[in-house]
Amino acid sequence: MKVLNFQVPKAGDTAILVQYDKLQYFYDRLHYHVEWQIAYILQGEGTLFIGNSLGRFEAGDVILLSSNLPHLFKNDSVYYSDKSPGIESISLFFNKNILDGNFIETPELHNVKVLFENAKYGLKIFGNKEQKLKEHFEDMRNLSGFSKMAVFLEILHLLSGCKDFKQLSMPLKSQIDEQESVWLNNVIHYTMENYARVIALPEIATVANLSVPAFCRAFKLHTRKTYIQFLNELRISFACELLKKENLSIAQVASEVGFNNLSNFNRRFKSGTGQTPSEYLKGWTNAL
Repeated sequence: MKVLNFQVPKAGDTAILVQYDKLQYFYDRLHYHVEWQIAYILQGEGTLFIGNSLGRFEAGDVILLSSNLPHLFKNDSVYYSDKSPGIESISLFFNKNILDGNFIETPELHNVKVLFENAKYGLKIFGNKEQKLKEHFEDMRNLSGFSKMAVFLEILHLLSGCKDFKQLSMPLKSQIDEQESVWLNNVIHYTMENYARVIALPEIATVANLSVPAFCRAFKLHTRKTYIQFLNELRISFACELLKKENLSIAQVASEVGFNNLSNFNRRFKSGTGQTPSEYLKGWTNAL
């Protein structure tokens, strides 16, 4: 399965394509497209993979994706069942050249220029945005012409003023080699489905149809991390969600996500989040 060169549908003579999705789950294959994308998650949560970054997404998040940046939104398992609560999102697709040249250099758009620079390798702006931003995204579905462009600029202005954001990926190879990355989708999905048990390198190398040394070299080339680092990041990501949602002890959470040693789980958790599981849980509880 390739990292797909996704073809965004053309939208006539408009510079900004607005796509509204209300489905059982998000499109979950690693892909990229030449257009920039701003995705507003109205409903749904799961694992976010962008470039070489792994994390979570949830309702209220805004994700900025630059041109040709590989990404996927993988919903949690409940979304693939009959009990799926469903997903909903609004995405804006556009070519950044509509803002290039002297226009983006004007003092009035300085913060927007910085926004695009920060989003070069993916940018996540966290939930609880002001209501006006959500209204603007919803308005974009019904606007055209100058009004559509005016609201688009207002969205960029609001996003450029958000302080709670995270830069995601690190620089990747300038050109995606599909022949080398043919196995990457399978590896990611296999890991997401089996992260709670031991996954040995010979097993995952077989999924990639590579020898262990070749797999280790290729995986690090594509992601700038080892497979074990990726696996542990995924486990910690799911552990965070279990701590927030389930009435489980820390030891139970560690076991649920594949850590058989509690001290190792605590060490990995603090390395990944900057907090111990107890500190993370306390901070989350106090924020409610």
